[in-house]
Amino acid sequence: MKKPILKLVLLLGGIAAFAFTTQNTGTQLPPFYSDSSFSIAWAMDNNSIHSDKDHVYFYTELRGGKVAADPNRKHLNLALVIDRSGSMGGLKIEYAKKAAHTLVQNLQSGDHFALVDYDEQISTPVFSTVIGENRKAINKEVDKLYARGSTNLCGGMLEGFKQAKVSFNKDFINRVLLFSDGIANVGVISNLEIQKMAKSKLEETGISLSSFGIGSDFNEQLMTHLAEYGNGNYYFINNPDNIPTQLAAELNGLLSTVAQNLQLNLQVPENEYTVEKVYGGNFTFLNNTVSINIGNVTAEETHPVLIKLKRKTKAVADEIFNASVIYNTAKTGIEKKVENAFKLIYTQDKSEWATTQNSVVWNAVQAYDLNEIMESAMMEMERGNQAKAKVYLDTIRSPRFEIFVSDTVHFITNSTVVRSYQIQAENNATYSTKSYNEQKVILKNGRADSYKFRAKGKIK
Repeated sequence: MKKPILKLVLLLGGIAAFAFTTQNTGTQLPPFYSDSSFSIAWAMDNNSIHSDKDHVYFYTELRGGKVAADPNRKHLNLALVIDRSGSMGGLKIEYAKKAAHTLVQNLQSGDHFALVDYDEQISTPVFSTVIGENRKAINKEVDKLYARGSTNLCGGMLEGFKQAKVSFNKDFINRVLLFSDGIANVGVISNLEIQKMAKSKLEETGISLSSFGIGSDFNEQLMTHLAEYGNGNYYFINNPDNIPTQLAAELNGLLSTVAQNLQLNLQVPENEYTVEKVYGGNFTFLNNTVSINIGNVTAEETHPVLIKLKRKTKAVADEIFNASVIYNTAKTGIEKKVENAFKLIYTQDKSEWATTQNSVVWNAVQAYDLNEIMESAMMEMERGNQAKAKVYLDTIRSPRFEIFVSDTVHFITNSTVVRSYQIQAENNATYSTKSYNEQKVILKNGRADSYKFRAKGKIK
């Protein structure tokens, strides 16, 4: 039976109406809506609009609150996919097996689990099964894993989705956990094609994907994009002994989910805008509405989303943007809908426009811009072009970001971004003197930080 949808809107004079945002100059956006474990804060970058303005930004923070441990938590439906190619030999495969043992031991009776392994071949030692008195038998299958062969990453991923789909339940938390230490070199090897498959499987099945990159030889661009297209998490594990710790972090996140199946929608004025960029989720733009599949939010986590819109006609009139978030509460499964409207007042006075700028949103815009520039710098470092990388990294000293760098109001966020730039600048200065392996680790650390900022709005 379909569960009821609770609509949360402001009422005015007995008629459902939208509230309009006000300027915010603090360090955080005040929550527009909050329940005991989940809240939403959102705003436009300004409350006014003028004819010369090229872009409009909409920023949202989906925040998980603190929750107590619940013995009656939602069941998990997991497929663990382990790379067993030859490069996984030694400590990597041993710690991966240790992590798998720990995962199995911490699942509750009634959870579902599957084990998939891959080299050039795909095998399923444990088909999707209900956890009960079978932990010992499952662990025996884990113990049989050994490293061999090549890397059919795509085939392993697809088998993981297949197994998770067998036990899929919309009231469960359904996820594929993908381990890899290498480059896909058998089967489908195109990054773009594998990413498309992960996105397609998420849309088709409702099953998310988290990726774990091990060592210094895996393709971090593929693994980060798989996590983003799959609405999961990405982990860079340089040292094999950290594999169990990172898998435990993923499990803890799954067990503390507070909101599921989140979708953010933003309806823009008809025929007035195109979507230039969305940070924080996959999107579609249809019938003047941006729809973003967010996935889940866990306790004490903030999931930020920034939508960058480009103006087409620059109409000289007030504009209204209608936003909504639809989600299921993790505890009860009840579907809720939160709605709000944002009105931009047209003004011919650009000085008036400047006084209504939302400093929190504008700070986020600059942080995302810098993060994207830093990614470009790392791309040039990878190509061996340190001079061009330096040009990108020097951007942070330009007048464009002068206020951002000196901003003490948003010091924590800003100093983290600035420190990341400093680290990459230091790395760039000595990059050519490093060993090949050290260079790969530098880039992987940098891209892991970049991913964390895009996905979580913070790096540490």
